[in-house]
Amino acid sequence: MKTAKPGAKSAHGNVGVKSDLIGQMKRVLTGLFRDLDRDPFSRRFFDGDATIPEYKRILRPLYQTTRHNTAFLRTAGEKLATLNRYPALARLYARKAAEEEGHEELILKDLAELGDDVESLLRCAPSRAELAYFGFNDFAIESGHPEAFYGPSYLLEALAMSRATTVERILARGLLPRRALSFLLVHAAADVGHVKELDDALPEIVEPADVEMTVLLAETTRAVYREILSGNIVPGT
Repeated sequence: MKTAKPGAKSAHGNVGVKSDLIGQMKRVLTGLFRDLDRDPFSRRFFDGDATIPEYKRILRPLYQTTRHNTAFLRTAGEKLATLNRYPALARLYARKAAEEEGHEELILKDLAELGDDVESLLRCAPSRAELAYFGFNDFAIESGHPEAFYGPSYLLEALAMSRATTVERILARGLLPRRALSFLLVHAAADVGHVKELDDALPEIVEPADVEMTVLLAETTRAVYREILSGNIVPGT
């Protein structure tokens, strides 16, 4: 009796497994929305009412996570290609890594426009929360589960797409200068298509461990980004 190769398509298409994974991704995303809507700080940001100091509290930790996410996409794509697993996802990771390249520089530019001390951020060590996020993702990718970075990718793209009107609200309120919104503007314009790409490339996972690791990284992303968007993470602490 032949055993299905991890990442291979079964004769029955694994439709149930695929549906279960996307359902779990949407469950985690719904939980993140609920967390953010309950928090006064994040609610002010998404309503367009964040002040310059509040916006800087969000951008500073986003610098490190954005920089690492690009590297995780690239490494995960290379690992999948080497393992010959989930080829559509491997290609998507590689394409997304190229698209995301340099986006952390947009954050530095926006912070500089807001009068922030960018040099101090570059010297600053990541916070404990950021280190935990990096550690979970690095462990999953390097321990044979590069497909699991689907979890963070889906969550972050879907979050950006669902809150795309935030930029319009910020511009309408006029509390933040447009020249300091380059990072938000780039993502608001692109992420609708990115979520569809992730839906289309959803791997037909046949191994329970792959599903579990993907959901674990999504849950980790929810926990860390909830704190970032609530202004609770300070680099270096």
